Amino acid sequence: MLLGQGEAFFRGERLPGAEALSRAGLTPIRLSYKEGLALNNGTAQMLATAVLCAERLEKLVDLADRCAAMTIDAFAGRRRAFDAHVHALRPHPGQVASAANLRALLAGSTLSDIAYHLVPKAKPWLPTSWPNADLAAFSFDIGWDWVPADQRHGRERFYQRFKPFRGGKKHQPQDSYSLRCAPQVHGAVRDALAQLQRVIDVELNAVTDNPLIFPDLDGATHIEDQVVSAGHFHGMPIALAMSYVKAAIPVLASISERRLNKLVDPATNDGLPAFLIGNEDGTESGLMIAQYTAAAIVNDLATRAHPATVYSVPTSANAEDHVSMGANEGRHVLDMSDDLAKVLALELMTAAQALDFRRDMIEAARQLARAADLATFVAKVGNAPPDPHPQRAQFLAEVDALRAELASSPGFAPGHAVGELHAAFRARVAFLGKDRALDRDVAEAVRFVEDWITR
Repeated sequence: MLLGQGEAFFRGERLPGAEALSRAGLTPIRLSYKEGLALNNGTAQMLATAVLCAERLEKLVDLADRCAAMTIDAFAGRRRAFDAHVHALRPHPGQVASAANLRALLAGSTLSDIAYHLVPKAKPWLPTSWPNADLAAFSFDIGWDWVPADQRHGRERFYQRFKPFRGGKKHQPQDSYSLRCAPQVHGAVRDALAQLQRVIDVELNAVTDNPLIFPDLDGATHIEDQVVSAGHFHGMPIALAMSYVKAAIPVLASISERRLNKLVDPATNDGLPAFLIGNEDGTESGLMIAQYTAAAIVNDLATRAHPATVYSVPTSANAEDHVSMGANEGRHVLDMSDDLAKVLALELMTAAQALDFRRDMIEAARQLARAADLATFVAKVGNAPPDPHPQRAQFLAEVDALRAELASSPGFAPGHAVGELHAAFRARVAFLGKDRALDRDVAEAVRFVEDWITR
């Protein structure tokens, strides 16, 4: 089109190249020596695509850290796995960077590292779930199970630190891989991206032309000495770096989907409602389909991750008998980055829903502890010994201690940066109070992510 040939779009109309240039007030350019190859060489296309991919993926990796941080707060997870002294022992640059990012994102959180016994588990809502109008707005019920004294043997030190109640948060010293290994996984993706960026920096400042002309070469006595046919046009340096990133994209999408899945699965979400919905009418699909969608995208990304670089098809009557296929690789990676953004949008939508529920459930427990008498609070605790029973007095005393701690607590909130992201997202996508078609929510979540990474 620059030459006045081919076709081009001008203000949405498809036109012959010369006419499009004319309407735009431009004239066709006239190529000088070697400019034709510079314009149509595949290596230039690979480099341009790589630059677009690198910029986009850098922002997506940062967003993946933010999604993970919101998910960790929604889980009331543990932060010690991200400590600086931990990652100093395995100092991969990307891992160290992601761990530092998670620490910053979770700074100020009072949900992560919360005491186990303060986190209630969700129970189905009933008309009799709440004793007053202030609490009746909640669409869920909450509860704990008491641990009798004769079941605490071998864990005496644990129950000196934590009260003997099993609520939503499991009594275990570590979170699952998708949470505590986020720096290692996200960091490895960061390192793959850093390698691509290193190659881009070299390529942007390099000559990829052929033949190369050295008019001032020392010792050159013939024109043949000054003109060298070499191979700088070969795209393999960019192509292999893109293959590295191409393999990393499904990895980042996969760990995001695993966190999403943990949030909607009542067997793994540490006491949150199943599928993150609390409908009184019993229809509880919630965010089930969001996980289906993420799973389908992750599977599709995995099937597209095969590197184009490993399958060279010779061209030009075997004069070009080994080519990089890097243009295909770049096209694939750019397309795959779009789908990665969609998976992160789905995790963000799910984490925001889970965070709302987690805060509301703990806040409901605090309000109940302040407003209700002991007997009302006792009704939220299962496994109670009957009256009379030798452990009944101990049970009531320990329930009262739990109630007092909740009543006196100042409230619980996510990290400051997590809270800002949550508020920005909620301005665009509303809390799912009752089941509804999710197509508009998902589309808006995807637009939110696109706006976030292009701002």
